[in-house]
Amino acid sequence: MTAKICIATASQDLFDSLRLTLARDEIGLTAIGTDRLPDAQAARAWLDSRDRTLLILDSDLPPTTGGNEDRSNGTHARDLLKQVRRSGITTPILVIMQGCLLDLEADCNPDNRAIALPLEKLQRFQAEILKPFLAMLMPPENKTDSNPEIPGTFRVIEVDFCRDRSTCSLGYDDKPTLLEWEQTKQLRSVRLAARVFSNMDVYSQRGWIDKVRMGGEAVFGSHVMDAIGTGLFAHIERAAGGLKRLSFRYVITDPELYPAPFEGSVRGREDSQDGPFVLLSAPVVRRLAAPAVIGVSRHRTAELPPKARVLFIRSQMSEHPEGATEDDQLTVRDMPKPLSFRRLDSIDVELNDMKTLAKAVGSDRMEFEPLNLSDFQTKDARECLRRKLSRDKYDLVHYAGHAWSSGFSGREANLLVLPGPKLGEAAGFPIDEFAELAAEAEARFVYLSACRGSTTRSVQSFVAQGVPHALGFRCNVEDARAAAFAGAFYSSLFESRSLCRSFHAACAAARRCLDTDEQSPIWVTPIMLAQTADWAMRV
Repeated sequence: MTAKICIATASQDLFDSLRLTLARDEIGLTAIGTDRLPDAQAARAWLDSRDRTLLILDSDLPPTTGGNEDRSNGTHARDLLKQVRRSGITTPILVIMQGCLLDLEADCNPDNRAIALPLEKLQRFQAEILKPFLAMLMPPENKTDSNPEIPGTFRVIEVDFCRDRSTCSLGYDDKPTLLEWEQTKQLRSVRLAARVFSNMDVYSQRGWIDKVRMGGEAVFGSHVMDAIGTGLFAHIERAAGGLKRLSFRYVITDPELYPAPFEGSVRGREDSQDGPFVLLSAPVVRRLAAPAVIGVSRHRTAELPPKARVLFIRSQMSEHPEGATEDDQLTVRDMPKPLSFRRLDSIDVELNDMKTLAKAVGSDRMEFEPLNLSDFQTKDARECLRRKLSRDKYDLVHYAGHAWSSGFSGREANLLVLPGPKLGEAAGFPIDEFAELAAEAEARFVYLSACRGSTTRSVQSFVAQGVPHALGFRCNVEDARAAAFAGAFYSSLFESRSLCRSFHAACAAARRCLDTDEQSPIWVTPIMLAQTADWAMRV
């Protein structure tokens, strides 16, 4: 038999079906054998010539002619894979997996030059799934260490969390299509994490970072790694050229799950080493569940326009002409609360960085406008903000100041904190109204550089108003680190014009400066909002 590609299966029906699919023009395979290899012994004999292009291996393949098919755990297929690799045979092997065979799937990894494709997925998606699997298994010859990406393969891993299930899907690097991969109704880890982290007091307790990591690892393990499989995940990572080139997306349609920490370790930590965290390499997509009314965004792209209008809102406390105060009275739901809102050095660092960037990129690329709400010649900061956003149009709206929230439940009060007209008085500006005004200004991106700005309420508000993208901090953050993150983000944004790429760049910069003091890390939970799960979110 001289065919370079053969199919090893005891089933004539499966052979005929596979051969028909493989011969399709869009797959591009030629020299497919006209005879099937009926058992593992025949497959091994075919492979021994060592000049083969590809073996398609049925996981139910019997060991010898007339032997029983292995319909339980793919033992004979797995044994064949191990034997040929120990013999130095490197022919790529595409395993058609009939059923959930965890051990076999794990062995079908890049190091073994094998990949497992579930038969059910092949029957459902056909060429749409076969092409990327073959590309991952048989990468192009021009793939090198300096050019590690394999085109036409997966770049997006998305999990849609609903009230009664989660759905994990895969997306390509060159088209918006998502392929539904696996569903699970085991939501215990997500619900538990949501309950724990809806309590704001968690973030002031010692060891809270470890709690977030443990919760995130459980969620990621249950709903991403278990859904995809370790072997396929390794292929996807390698084809992308590394984790940082993948886009992980978490779509949350049940608002009660919003507080769950969808930051997770891709791999388990060894000793004191931290695994790569999804938190630092992925946007989070959040949307409201039907029948909530969701505004339609005016923007259908995640890129900046050639010339971007930027509004920088400066909301600095402790600048009242009569002096500074230790506490300011903030009215929350008609109840006055004395709270401490200190002066934030980060605000003017961010403002000066933006001015410098605007000068560097030029007026033909950025039209920069600062709005100083701490100028007490203006009587009412709230009214000033309303007038500005309702009258003018901006592509980017950056708020730098304090924010206040009573929790992460979705029912909390969530306010931007503006200077009040009287000494010792703070003016609360509801996040719901701010989101509505940002949408009226046609903003395509809102940056909340404020502690606790990324709450469940703010997520719901921006989504409902149709603001397509926003970014904020889930918890408290140091001034210097907040300013550094903003600087890295905007520098990248006006170079690449891509919101998602810039988010990745800023997270990478944050990771480099992250230290071991658990009271001081920049712990960023982004809100990347979209009206549809496959729109404008690819890296």
